Amino acid sequence: GVRLILYRVSGDALQRLRLRLDTPSHEGTKRGGTAVQGSPGGNRRTWETAWPRKDVEAIAALYSPNARYRALAFRDADEGIAGVRDYLRRNFDVETEIECWFGDPIIDGDRAAIEWWGTWIEEGRRLTLAGATVLRFDGRGDVVDHRDYWNETPNRVEPYDSY
Repeated sequence: GVRLILYRVSGDALQRLRLRLDTPSHEGTKRGGTAVQGSPGGNRRTWETAWPRKDVEAIAALYSPNARYRALAFRDADEGIAGVRDYLRRNFDVETEIECWFGDPIIDGDRAAIEWWGTWIEEGRRLTLAGATVLRFDGRGDVVDHRDYWNETPNRVEPYDSY
């Protein structure tokens, strides 16, 4: 099941995190705006541009040195920056023709959830995943906990019009 995190950022760290979280989500896509790395919006913009380019380092820069990255609920987490990089490389090595879309993050304190949609070719077949990621941030705005939940279907399926 999902573990509920009750940790809250306080004081000056909370104010810095709020400034980052209040930044509009991204530029250059459907909804407009700008983003700051180290915020749900900045993470979204980085993932939108770095995933299709397979830019491991751009994505890894969003994570804390002690981050836990869990792509499947019942699989052991990939630990730390090295684990994040390893997970990304394993997956990027088998993905081609990547397209991805992200919804607006839902933010509560030091946590955020975001919907995402991706389609690519893997092992010669096109597939589409639609899912959500639950994130927890440290006081600097780096991801310390990443959990993905997703569904998969064969073929290319675009996101809903309201996405």
